[in-house]
Amino acid sequence: MNKFWLPLSVLWLMCSSCQTDFRTLEPFSEGGIHAVIEMPAGTDLWFKYESSSGKILPIMEANKQKALDFLPFPANFGFIPGTNDYDMEGSVPLKVLVLGSYLSTGTIVEAQLIGVLNIRERGLENKFLIASPLGRGKQAKIKDFRDFLLNQDAVKRLLEEWFVHYQGLPDTQILGWQDEKAAMDLIEQSRMPD
Repeated sequence: MNKFWLPLSVLWLMCSSCQTDFRTLEPFSEGGIHAVIEMPAGTDLWFKYESSSGKILPIMEANKQKALDFLPFPANFGFIPGTNDYDMEGSVPLKVLVLGSYLSTGTIVEAQLIGVLNIRERGLENKFLIASPLGRGKQAKIKDFRDFLLNQDAVKRLLEEWFVHYQGLPDTQILGWQDEKAAMDLIEQSRMPD
């Protein structure tokens, strides 16, 4: 599968100069939040937002694009622009998973916050915002955190299992979930000054 994606990675590098400068985006939209997609749902390839250039680039290892050694990303994985969080890799924007069908790398999507998944990996706590897309016929099927807990238990369990195993780290733990208010507070606390 990676042989097929290698030419796409090269094409992506060539087109990366055409990308939006995500550093200019605000975290909030009229109806919710902005989310920028790095890894689409269903891919096993890694991309990373580089804050110094404002671009999303493939992560390369040994002259090929880094790929998951586990199941592909179960949702669209990305970040909230205009936020600044500190994690094990230093200062990065808040991470978000946008539930739903495939959204390509670099897509800016308006989304509704659902909650926060808290995990511990490599001894450090990590927070992943969970959101559902809005607009263009993609109205959120999940109303809020309560609806998520009551009616989307399979999705909740799938995300927990995937996060425990996706990096193959033996000490990864699920610490728990928080609601959409906690997610909103996290964005407000991490918002970069104008």
